[in-house]
Amino acid sequence: MKHYLTIICNRYLPGFSAKRIKKIMAIILSMLIFTASFCQSGALKGRVTDKETNEKIPFANILLLLDSTLCGGTQTDFDGNFTIKPIEPGLYELKATYVGYKTTVVKGIKINADQITFYDIEIEYTAESLPEIVVTDYKIPLINRDMTCSGGCVTSKEINKMPGRSSGSIATCIGGLYSSDGENGNVRGARINSTVMYIDGIRVVGTSEIPHSSVEPTSKATSDKSIKTEVLPVINNEKFMPGQLTAGEINDFSKWEMWKDISGDELKQYQNLWDIKPKNRYCVQVMTQNGFPVVGCVVKLLDGKDDVIWTSKTDNTGKAEVWAGLFESKSINEKKYSIEIKYGKISKRIKRPKLFHKGINSATLNAFCNTPDNVDILFAVDATGSMGDEIRYLKAELKDVIEKFSVSNPDLKLRMGSVFYRDEGDEYITKKSDFSADIQQTIDFIAKQNAGGGGDTPEAVDKALEVSINSLSWSENARARLVFLILDAPPHSGDENITRLQQTIDIAAETGIKIIPITGSGINKSAEYLMRAIALATNGTYIFLTDDSGIGGKHTKPSIDDYEVELLNDLITRLLLQFTYVEDCNKLPVPEENQDLINTDIVDQFDEMQPKEQVKESDTSKDADDAVPGVPEKTVEKIWIKSYPNPTSGIVNIEHSKKVKEIFVVDISGKILQRYNNYEKDLIKVDLSEFPNGMYFLKYANVDHWEYAKIILTH
Repeated sequence: MKHYLTIICNRYLPGFSAKRIKKIMAIILSMLIFTASFCQSGALKGRVTDKETNEKIPFANILLLLDSTLCGGTQTDFDGNFTIKPIEPGLYELKATYVGYKTTVVKGIKINADQITFYDIEIEYTAESLPEIVVTDYKIPLINRDMTCSGGCVTSKEINKMPGRSSGSIATCIGGLYSSDGENGNVRGARINSTVMYIDGIRVVGTSEIPHSSVEPTSKATSDKSIKTEVLPVINNEKFMPGQLTAGEINDFSKWEMWKDISGDELKQYQNLWDIKPKNRYCVQVMTQNGFPVVGCVVKLLDGKDDVIWTSKTDNTGKAEVWAGLFESKSINEKKYSIEIKYGKISKRIKRPKLFHKGINSATLNAFCNTPDNVDILFAVDATGSMGDEIRYLKAELKDVIEKFSVSNPDLKLRMGSVFYRDEGDEYITKKSDFSADIQQTIDFIAKQNAGGGGDTPEAVDKALEVSINSLSWSENARARLVFLILDAPPHSGDENITRLQQTIDIAAETGIKIIPITGSGINKSAEYLMRAIALATNGTYIFLTDDSGIGGKHTKPSIDDYEVELLNDLITRLLLQFTYVEDCNKLPVPEENQDLINTDIVDQFDEMQPKEQVKESDTSKDADDAVPGVPEKTVEKIWIKSYPNPTSGIVNIEHSKKVKEIFVVDISGKILQRYNNYEKDLIKVDLSEFPNGMYFLKYANVDHWEYAKIILTH
């Protein structure tokens, strides 16, 4: 051994002695052993929620035990999520505890090597002083959320029970493989050479249509007749379950300074290519005297000659975005601009409006709260061949989102439509299904569409948007008009195409239509810039699919500092709620301690209230006749909070009574975003600047119920 090491030292590593080589080899061997042992561990992820309300539970204690011995633990975050890793493979007990809730123990949690086990825990509120322990048996999930590819085994016993004996018919019982004729299986939309199937060592290779002739023997048959399939993470199953695709959101309104930096640096080269530059932004907030947002108000940016530069409409939060020089390169003269606001017969003008970095342009109208119930939602989908890896998953996601949202919002006058598009020279350029209150009509139309054609990267995105905005029957009065533009390739960049895009964007903004791009694999930086610019111009937001699902091709990471990965299904549902929610006009705000007052002209001024008022506390344990004469009834300080400014561009000041123990910041879906407790100061400063525009609530406990104070965030 020493002889060989000496040869190595002299020939390949001059200057290294054999003794030194031994030390290096020992270190490398130790590292390999450590790495191998580390790779054998697993992880556990989940979420803790209230069993009755489904509310996320932050800061719950999570303990992992093996034979009553503590092996690991953590606390849930603001969203109730937890992660424990690394964990040696085995069967564990999982314990969740939280003040005011029953301790929950789940037995038999199975941790596998090199896999993430997902388990969500529901804990039950209790009014008892002594904690109660709820014990649950762990059930192996039907779908392994950590498996990014489809596959499985069919045993001889299962084969004996099947009517078919061909490889194709047997393979179709594997999850993720679909067959329309019971024979040739289509495995999650697999492309050529993406499917591998073994039949007792016999390897099946070839295309997504599995022919019998593509079977070639690779080893001798075993005693147990079985079929095993392994497929790449590609999609093609019209009956595949939703909740698979993962995505992120970039709301450039909430990261405006970063957008200005990115668009002026990393993405600057694409400004001139697409001739769109969202820079000179005027944000307008319109409210009633009672503090309700004015929805559908026409807002115009005018120059010194009263010529219209940009027109927009206020959304469900009463916010509108108007732009100067969006499609022009010349500098602007902001001192000559004004903003005209019209709502029915009511009009108001803001002279010398402020660019966004100088503040929000606020206006209060002497108008009644009158929010329409109409909501128009359109899905415009790229149906070219390049979308084949994701389109059927998208169809499943859209169907599920449409059904859930329509069922959960029966009071809305909901209409939906869809546009599918390809490119010049294909079977069609656009197909449309106009808006209809019959939601099933839209679902059926989407289900019939398939991917095909295309192949030259740029697609007819401009024509698809033109049809979506100009050729469908949008509601004249609506609380929300939304276009979800789903694509994986940019539009053509010729002069005619860019002019068409600009005209369509202009009309969309004037009509109050938000365009929300959802980009898939194949999107480059040029298309990313354009889609984010379109979202800004129409007061929308930008969504992008991610690699976390393991579905489809490689997804380009966007130019942003950080983002949260969500299920696309949950993300679209959240945005639908965010863009359609309005406060009930019948619940008129009054100047109580938990309600904000908004000055008619300047947002950050507010009326003073008298929160120290003493109120009588009812005692239900005694009858009125049991009152002791001459003894005063017990009084307590009323629980209250007061917040300002409202609307806000980020910072919210909260004054509160000493009785308030905790304050939560929640969104309109009830999701807890921030938590404040154990504070000594009478004034709390809350920063909402990282969140998207919309309506938020300050939630706090008042004896035996929750109180809410509304906050409107406008970036």
